[in-house]
Amino acid sequence: MKIDGVILPTGADSRVNREDLCRLIDTRPEFRRPAPVQIINPFNRESVVVSPTQDVAEVEVDGAKVGNVSWSMSDDNPLINVKIEQSAVWLALEWARELRGDFREYPSPSEENA
Repeated sequence: MKIDGVILPTGADSRVNREDLCRLIDTRPEFRRPAPVQIINPFNRESVVVSPTQDVAEVEVDGAKVGNVSWSMSDDNPLINVKIEQSAVWLALEWARELRGDFREYPSPSEENA
């Protein structure tokens, strides 16, 4: 089961920002950059290759994809989006600690309706 959550800044010394997320992605072994994808441009119908931004990564453990992380793209509310298998939530807690932030899990739809 995948967990949806966010890493939020916790104070003035927090490093929850796009630059530090990119640095974390570059230095941690569990992160993999997604491969560029080929799409059809809807305006001219030509094929074009689109590369992911530097603030997006897939998460791998023992060669298996277990989730992904991405910057929120919001200047008003800085946060890191996390979607990760429950068995790998410990990684999200490590990233939050390293960035001086707080990992918060979103309730699943079944929990909200209970």
